[in-house]
Amino acid sequence: MPLSFLVLAFLAFLGGALYPPSNYDALAYRVPRVLHWLALERWHWIHTWFPRLNTRATGIEWISAPILAFTHSDRTLFLINIISFLLLPGLIFSVFTRLGVRPRVAWHWMWLAPTGYSFILQAGSICNDLFAAPFALAAIDFALRAKESRRVQDVWLSILAAALMTGAKASNLLLLLPWFAAVAPSLTLLRQRVVAGLAVALVAALASLAPMMVLNIVYAKDWSGARAEGIDRMQGGLFLHVANNTILLGIENLMPPINPLATAWNNAMPRLQGPALRARLEKSFESSAAHWGTGFLQTESEAGLGMGVSFLLLGSWIAALISQRRTGVSRVPNVVAQTGSRDAALPGPGARVSSPAAATLQSGSGSGFSVSSRSDPLRLGEPRSGATVHSFAVITCAFLALGIFLAKSHMSAGARTLTPFYLLLAPAALVWPGAQRVTATRWWRWAAGAVVALAALLLVTCPARPLWPVQTILGGMDTTKHPFLGVVQRACSVQTKRDDVLAPARDLLPATATVVGLITSDDPEATLWHPIGKRRFEHVLPPDSLSDLRASGIEYVLLSKERFDLLFNRPLSDWLAQMRAEVIGKATIQVHVLYPPTDWLLVRLGAPNSVSARAGAS
Repeated sequence: MPLSFLVLAFLAFLGGALYPPSNYDALAYRVPRVLHWLALERWHWIHTWFPRLNTRATGIEWISAPILAFTHSDRTLFLINIISFLLLPGLIFSVFTRLGVRPRVAWHWMWLAPTGYSFILQAGSICNDLFAAPFALAAIDFALRAKESRRVQDVWLSILAAALMTGAKASNLLLLLPWFAAVAPSLTLLRQRVVAGLAVALVAALASLAPMMVLNIVYAKDWSGARAEGIDRMQGGLFLHVANNTILLGIENLMPPINPLATAWNNAMPRLQGPALRARLEKSFESSAAHWGTGFLQTESEAGLGMGVSFLLLGSWIAALISQRRTGVSRVPNVVAQTGSRDAALPGPGARVSSPAAATLQSGSGSGFSVSSRSDPLRLGEPRSGATVHSFAVITCAFLALGIFLAKSHMSAGARTLTPFYLLLAPAALVWPGAQRVTATRWWRWAAGAVVALAALLLVTCPARPLWPVQTILGGMDTTKHPFLGVVQRACSVQTKRDDVLAPARDLLPATATVVGLITSDDPEATLWHPIGKRRFEHVLPPDSLSDLRASGIEYVLLSKERFDLLFNRPLSDWLAQMRAEVIGKATIQVHVLYPPTDWLLVRLGAPNSVSARAGAS
């Protein structure tokens, strides 16, 4: 198992090292917002039509900032996620065992759980969902440690980890529910050193989502930024949200790594949904979330836990229940009262037991459970702990957080967003008494090997970082006879070049242009900033006048014709006349593999009659 994990980690690292970053969200707003801050040498609310440049959580951005500032490159940003990925096994083992999973079971799953597709695909990318997972685990781990150690330092570390978890992404606020359940019994320890505790709380507040929430209230009149993004206008009942999001999670988590039937699936969905339901979903969800579509290949932008781990987790749970039924063991997890340390909850050799669950803790036979052994905590039949009422409460709160997400989310890629959640939900399937027997069976070992093999296949065939000669093999083939292979070739071609996809537009810029106007929204803007530090971009909005732009040092404006038509809602010729401008360059670029190419134009502004300060300039 450890060797398999290391092989997967190496493949993820190799992909990240060989290929430039290609995550669309990162190139569209996470990296550009940092470049805007660095260009003015301070944080500022960016003058833009694209609200995500301002409203989203900033956790990974603050770590990216010094890397971009000192290296003038985004090629090493993936190392943030590689490090996060390598931290997972130890944290998973510690959290799982503290939540009642038997050490032998936890040992297997500490290597298997990270093979979930969202984990391994993001390990070589600059996506920000994996980044939060170690913080979520550490927050729970230190909270559970504090209950045993009675050390206030563990509570402090738990608070700091929880703050960093929320600072990475707003959706992680829901994970404060299981965290609070974990840390609640130890909060009285904060009275030991009040002043130091207040200092920790201040640092945690600054590292959390709180500063971004305040800024959103000030600038966007809404703590989440949903109003600025127009998300708050999406409506829908509770049942509709829960039902649709549950279906989406099933689709996104159970699709195979390679899906040749994607076209047939997508064509069947309109008939399956029907016009009435489809119309309701389109009013309540983003387009891709409303249409139940899927792709030919799993990508980091949509992948969740994945088919392999999902089926193995489900199969392990069912097999554990069957094993318990055959051996006469209680059909509920071992939940025992915890009076101090974890071992204190276990009955002694001569203690009387009043339930099958307690009996299994006392006996080393039957289900294979016994009092923990300090000499070899992983030996079969000698677990370190059993589930407790406290751990049961933590797991329950994790599912409550999931339920709230299902009731509230109206966005696509929910399976990816839930990446930090999975590792706190998985123990619910693994704390059952029969789970230890299951991991010792031959079928389970073969299934675990298949899960690892699927994960390796996914890393090798990843469109953004293919580790096989895709263009060499498919370039000479007649893909018209095999549409699936044609899609694979185009996907790999577009995604591997996405880090520099706007190079033809950037090449239109004169070398003397150090400040350039930009009309775009939700395009991979980061590619225009290469080489980083040579020039900076200022977004141009409909209210901006010629005098405003020239006062900001802008002589040239680079614009996406498609975005201009969408945002300005007026003929381009009218705007050019207003700006006394002329088009001096044009490039046609395919940014999205599923959409046609778009025109990018370079415009030179005329001289204004008078110069005024730019309205709204920072």
